[in-house]
Amino acid sequence: MVGKIILCGGESMLIGLTDFVSSSLKMPVDFGNSLINVSPFRNIFSSNNQRQALPYAIAIGLAMKGAQ
Repeated sequence: MVGKIILCGGESMLIGLTDFVSSSLKMPVDFGNSLINVSPFRNIFSSNNQRQALPYAIAIGLAMKGAQ
């Protein structure tokens, strides 16, 4: 069972998107942390400013895949 929806990527910052998704699906919505698995950069953004890293989610994922 799904407990909450996690949004990531630059489009997740569209005004009103979280409210729309939450009310449509009747579930809590939160923003993902693009840097959670990137050890040196994990704490660069405070929890209040994690949205600043959202546009980089795809680039970070692809870079991590390429590094493996």
